[in-house]
Amino acid sequence: MKKMNNKNPVEGKIIEMRETMISDIDFVMNLERLPENRVFVLGNTEKEHMDLINNPDDFHLIVQECESQKRVGFLLMSRGTGIKRHNLELRRIVIKDKGKGYGRITLDLVKDFAFKSNNFHRLWLDVYASNRVARRLYEREGFEVEGILRDCLQTGEKEYTDLIVMSIIGN
Repeated sequence: MKKMNNKNPVEGKIIEMRETMISDIDFVMNLERLPENRVFVLGNTEKEHMDLINNPDDFHLIVQECESQKRVGFLLMSRGTGIKRHNLELRRIVIKDKGKGYGRITLDLVKDFAFKSNNFHRLWLDVYASNRVARRLYEREGFEVEGILRDCLQTGEKEYTDLIVMSIIGN
């Protein structure tokens, strides 16, 4: 699988995805820190984002409007190694301008990227059990619940949360 080329983004009619550049890191980290995102996203350090950008098995992408090139979010995907090569993990999707349909459109582009452009067999993710908005979106887009990882993520000194594993199989 080839890395994306900034000159050839994955395009839809309204938004497109392109590789994250070093100049985008502040935007990404600021999105992770927003209060409405921080409750569902474990942020990365600048070095961790740089490592993801430079890893050929990871996709660190900016979501932007096609016409204006305004950045509206970012996402992280990983193809894993070995036997997992036929699986693509959607590790994180963060949209700044909520309620405009960018999340759903981005998810459609991700499915096209996974199944049509790169021939993955399975696209999977995990989502906080408390993130009902995201769970409903994933279900509407064809993802099915595979299981629950109980109390697997520490969210406070003595608080834990469940993660729900979901996937969709390509045609």
